[in-house]
Amino acid sequence: MKLKSTPHASNPLKGCALLLNEQEQAWVDQLQAGQISVMEQLIDTYGSRMKRTAFLMTGDEGVAEDCVQEMFISFYFNIRFFRADASIGTYLYRILMNACKQKLRNQWFHKVMPTDELQEYGEKSIEEDALRRMAIHKVLARLKPKYREVLVLYYFNQLTVDEIGLVMNENSNTIKTRMKRGREQLRPYLEREGFGNGIPENV
Repeated sequence: MKLKSTPHASNPLKGCALLLNEQEQAWVDQLQAGQISVMEQLIDTYGSRMKRTAFLMTGDEGVAEDCVQEMFISFYFNIRFFRADASIGTYLYRILMNACKQKLRNQWFHKVMPTDELQEYGEKSIEEDALRRMAIHKVLARLKPKYREVLVLYYFNQLTVDEIGLVMNENSNTIKTRMKRGREQLRPYLEREGFGNGIPENV
């Protein structure tokens, strides 16, 4: 992915509290020193999972790619604000979710995601709940973004409730409430797919 040289004026890099590991600290130091080539390493490390997440949020491959591009651009041009008190992944998720929500506000996404694209961007799992995951993929586009994003981060990116709270800048109780309401809204669609038990409520 080639970054366009369009700086973002806003600063999304605020409010998280997970410490950097050694590699992440090295990347931040290099970027703050002007070594833009480090962005290629970040794209290789985080690009695929962020693109999958953006696709789950928007249901559109092209829009997902745009959101990921905007995420990396915003991260790079705001690197001077990085306080090194949060993981790079946490920051990237926050920027990405903001980009996805902006796209959703600007466009009308109420289509059901195509199965072939789901198989490409969804998790390939041999677990017993694989079919349920595919059903969730299919109906996520029907949820409001604030419910969709917490379920995507929890079920498809394995973030904890506390980590999602950091990404969304919300407390844990708010995240749990959104997850509960999101699951409730998903249930009738999942039942139509043959999954009467809905999705696990293990938080």
